[in-house]
Amino acid sequence: LLRDTDSMSMAHSLEVRPPLLDIAIVRTVLSLPNDWKQDGKTPKALLVEAVGDLPSPIVFRRKTTFTFPWAIWLRGALRPMTERALMTLPDFISNLRPERVRAVWQNFRDGKTSWSRVWALAVLSFWLQENEVTRR
Repeated sequence: LLRDTDSMSMAHSLEVRPPLLDIAIVRTVLSLPNDWKQDGKTPKALLVEAVGDLPSPIVFRRKTTFTFPWAIWLRGALRPMTERALMTLPDFISNLRPERVRAVWQNFRDGKTSWSRVWALAVLSFWLQENEVTRR
């Protein structure tokens, strides 16, 4: 998540600093006695106390993951760029025969495979083009 946030913010000339990773906060919290940080009942007790009265559903909710909506983007705004990248992958790389690449793309479009397989192939294509890798 930090890597994604950093990449996305830098791509748009933004400086994003996750507040709980600020060095002053980290140093302060590390200097506090452990019993101030944990009460045995409330997750992140010190944080909960610091931000004030939070509703119980917020304090005790399960952790959730965050992933950028790559599948939506690859089927939408990034589709033309992704298709071009996949169709220009060189066939001299083992197991990257055009029919296999097309099958991965079709399986993704049909919901049978993860966006990550398509994105990995697209990134490989971008890298090969950027670095002018050709058959020897």
